[in-house]
Amino acid sequence: MDIEQQAAKGVKWTAIATLCKAILQLLLLSLAARYYLSAAEFGLYAIVQVVLGFAQLFMDMGLGNAIIHHQQVKQRHIAELFFINLVIALLLASCVFLTAPWIALFFDSQGVEPFLLYIAPSFVIAALFRMHLVMLQKQLAFNVIAKVEIFSHCIGFAVALVCLYLGFNLSALIFGYLANLVFQGMCYWYFSPYQLKCKFPRSYQELKPYCAFGVFQTADATVNYFNSQFDVILVGKLLGAEILGGYALARQFCFRPAMVINPVLTRVAFPLMAKLQHSKELSALYCQLSGVLALINFPLYIALAVFAEPIVYLVFGEQWHSIIG
Repeated sequence: MDIEQQAAKGVKWTAIATLCKAILQLLLLSLAARYYLSAAEFGLYAIVQVVLGFAQLFMDMGLGNAIIHHQQVKQRHIAELFFINLVIALLLASCVFLTAPWIALFFDSQGVEPFLLYIAPSFVIAALFRMHLVMLQKQLAFNVIAKVEIFSHCIGFAVALVCLYLGFNLSALIFGYLANLVFQGMCYWYFSPYQLKCKFPRSYQELKPYCAFGVFQTADATVNYFNSQFDVILVGKLLGAEILGGYALARQFCFRPAMVINPVLTRVAFPLMAKLQHSKELSALYCQLSGVLALINFPLYIALAVFAEPIVYLVFGEQWHSIIG
C-alpha cells in the first residue's frame, strides 16, 4: 500500500472515530445539561478541564511526536524515553494532587478540589500506554486506533451515564473519563507492536534530538493553550463557577465543529509529513490541508451563528437560553 492509500485509509478511519466520539460526547453533555447537572457543576467541570488540559501539555514533553518525527529510532531509545515519560507523569500527578487546594482557592471554588484529586492518577494511566499509541501512529495503523477509540469511548459513555443515573452528578463525568482511559490503555497494549520496556537513560546526548524536538513542541503548545484558555480562567476567577458553567457549555459547543473536523486531517497529516519531511511535496501538502480546513469550518460556523437559538433548545433545553447570547 503506497503512502496516498495509507493517507486515504487513515483519514477515513480517523473521521469515523472522531464522528463517533463527537456524537457520544455531545449526547452526554446534552443529557447531563438537561437532567442532571447545574450551571455551577458545569463550572467546576470547566475548571477541571482547564487543569487537565494544562497538565496534559507536559504529559510526555512532546517525546511521542519526536519519535514519530525521527524515522529511524532505536528500541533502546524508546525504552529510555518511556522511562522519562513515566517520571514526568508521576511528577504531574503529584503536582495536581498537592496543588488541588490552591487551585480551588484561586477560583474560590472549594467544591472542585475532590474532582482534581480524582483526575490526578489519569496522567500515570495515560503514560503507561503512551508509547504503544505512538508506535501505532508511526506505523499509520489508524484503523486500529480508531476502533480502540470508538470502543473505549462507548465504555466511558456507558459508565458516565450509569453514574449520572445513580446520582453521582459531576463525579460521573470524571469516572467516565477514567474508564475510557483505562480501556484505551488495555487495548493499545494488546494491539501495539511495542513490547513494554523501561530503561534508565544511558546517555543524554543520544536522547538530545528527541528532547529538543519535544521541548519546542511543548513550548509552542503551552503558549497556544494559554491563548485559548485565558478567557475560561478569567471568567472562573472573576465571575464564579455558576457563570463559568454556562459560558463553558456554550464555548464547548461552539468549538465542537473544529474539534471534530480538524483532528481528522491533522492527526493523519503529522506522521505523513514526518515521512515526507525531506520531500518537495511537503509544502504543497501543508497548503492543501490548510485550505481544506478553512473550506469546511467557515460555512459551519456561519450556520452555527445563524441557527444558535434552535440548536441550543434542541441540544440542551430551554433552561439554557442564557448561553445563546
